[in-house]
Amino acid sequence: MSVAIGVDIGGTHITSCGVDLLSGQLIENSRFERDVDSGASKEEILSSWAEPINATLRALGKPVEGVGFGMPGSFNYKDGIALFSNNAKYEALYQVNVRHELKSYLDDHYLELRFINDASAFAVGTAWFGKAKYHERALCLTLGTGFGSCFIEQGKPVVQSKVVPEHGCLWYLPFRDSIADDYFSTRWFVSQYYQRTGIRVRGVKELIKSGDPEVVIALFDEFGENMARFIYPWIRRFQPDIIVVGGNISKAWNLIKPSFDAYLMVREIQVNVVTSGLMVDAAISGSARLNDTNFWESVVHELPVQ
Repeated sequence: MSVAIGVDIGGTHITSCGVDLLSGQLIENSRFERDVDSGASKEEILSSWAEPINATLRALGKPVEGVGFGMPGSFNYKDGIALFSNNAKYEALYQVNVRHELKSYLDDHYLELRFINDASAFAVGTAWFGKAKYHERALCLTLGTGFGSCFIEQGKPVVQSKVVPEHGCLWYLPFRDSIADDYFSTRWFVSQYYQRTGIRVRGVKELIKSGDPEVVIALFDEFGENMARFIYPWIRRFQPDIIVVGGNISKAWNLIKPSFDAYLMVREIQVNVVTSGLMVDAAISGSARLNDTNFWESVVHELPVQ
């Protein structure tokens, strides 16, 4: 069995797990995670990241091909250099060569470390052994703290093409009076609910559980229509066979789906839209796949610096 480690890094957490590179399946009893203070010093952050990776290494008890990271932006993915700035997360790592400096915190200082955008890692995993596995073209969306997206063709992210936006992602594109990331993320629900009720909620889960039912339904209807309106032109251009939705907000897809489907139906767009089910497991397997040399060489020159 050829094994690599896949790592999912979020704004407040890290999860590490061994992955079978032949099947994409996660290896039992090798999964470790911990909370991370993204406002901490460089040394504290790197030490926090190393802890679960080292635990996975010990649990596997065998040599691994390397470690792949699903990493949020801004990041130079090809060279492994952090570019986080002006977002109150991991700013102590600005211009730090993570590929080089993290190795000194790991039990094995000679491991190969490779990086990909976290939304792209989710998409690669989804295309490898998830619901997009048997589809030539897929659009994968992650809805949560931010709005992640990746266009996939034959299992690989599409970054440079006339049928996808620059960088191969959607979050920064204009929508209404701002950008897509401001509309298709948790903070939209939080801010809109406060504007309409004067009540602050922490997130979508609390909104559904204890929010005013009429307001909640109206918000999800608006969210679904806005999202369909926004991605409609890219569906027309890219022609995905399937759209796979992940992230915490996807757990409420049954509330989003009616208005989303209705908008596309009127415009005669027929595309299968499904929720992932795999969630973070897809990102872990997708990041681990970077350690398949053939796959890495086929994508490394397409990785964005953003």
